[in-house]
Parts: sequence; structure tokens; C-alpha cells
Amino acid sequence: MVNPTTALRMLTDYVTLGQGDVVVQNAGNSAVGQYVGQISRARGYTCVSVVRDRPDFDATAVLLKSQGAAHVVRPADLAALVAAHPEWKVRLAFNAVGPAPEIISVLSPGAIFVTYGAMTSDPLAINPGLFIIKDLTLKGFWLSQWGKTAPAGAYRAMIDELIAMYGTGALQTPEFAEIVVAAENPDHKAIVDGIAAAGASFLGRKQLIVFQ
Repeated sequence: MVNPTTALRMLTDYVTLGQGDVVVQNAGNSAVGQYVGQISRARGYTCVSVVRDRPDFDATAVLLKSQGAAHVVRPADLAALVAAHPEWKVRLAFNAVGPAPEIISVLSPGAIFVTYGAMTSDPLAINPGLFIIKDLTLKGFWLSQWGKTAPAGAYRAMIDELIAMYGTGALQTPEFAEIVVAAENPDHKAIVDGIAAAGASFLGRKQLIVFQ
């Protein structure tokens, strides 16, 4: 449950959003990113998902929009999209990549920029001029740390909210590839290949190893 819970907490804990408010995220096709899109749609937010260019970009965009993302763009196209919507106030953004100058540059004054992953492992850098002039706030999120300080009953309430959303169909589990191996004398090569595939570029889904 780490992916939907992470998405729910980030959409809930930093900024009080209302109908039509804008959320921008990179890694929009990741599991967390897909849940951010779905929860945003359920709550009436406008979710803008940034996805790096790939051979199946158009198909990926169709999938993410069907889940709830209002817009799916490549990093280089984000600034033009936001400029085309001067009414937008981008007060909340999520980062799972590392350096994300394309997102930081479109944040509105007083926005909160939440980093919950570092796929590239490169240092996070921010233009000090933007940081100062826009009065931006940088936050880090880790679900395990949240759980250490959360009020009593908060985790149960979060799970209940997610279960209710699954029950109504507002949430769906992202697509995964199932690798079935025997519980006794398992095919170790299939397991190794599955783990290797999980790190392949543009795979588009997680690998689920099922022992039977």
C-alpha cells in the first residue's frame, strides 16, 4: 500500500486544495504518479503529469488521462502549457526524479515542492533567485517517517479512505506484469530476469513475482 498512501498523504498534508486547483508532478507514469492522477480526479483537482519522452509516449498519455491526469506533457513542454493557462496557480508539485528545473520554474509564489524519490540520484538544485522571489518551500516525504509521527488512528483512517475509493472504482491498481514461478524448485532465471526487467527503460509497469 506504499504507493496509494504516499499519493494520498502528499495531496492532503501540504496544501489545502479545492476544485480545479492545479497539481504538477514528474514521473507521472510511476505507480505513485498514477495514484496522484486518480485521487486528483476524485477530488476535482487538475493534475498535470510530466513524463519523459519515450517511444510509447502517446499511448502512455492516453492511459494517464483515462486515469485522471488532465494534461500529460514532456518536460520541455511544461512551461508552454502553464503559460497557456494564466489562470492557474501552481501551489503544489511532486518530484520523484531529482533535479526538476522545468517544474520549479512554473511554480506560483508560495508554492510547496515535495520530493519523495530520486530516480536519477543527482543533487536537487534550485535557482536561488526563484527560491527567494517566489518564497518557495521545499519538502521531503517518506511514508515511514510520516508513520512515526502521525496521530493515533491516522493510518487506519487513511486506509479506510483508500478502501472506500477502491470500492467506488475511483482507484484502480496500476498495470503490472505477472511472473508465475513454482513455490517448490522455482525457476531462478525467471526471477532474475523479472527483477532485471523492472529496471529496464520504458518498461511502463512493475513486475509481480507470484509463487504457486
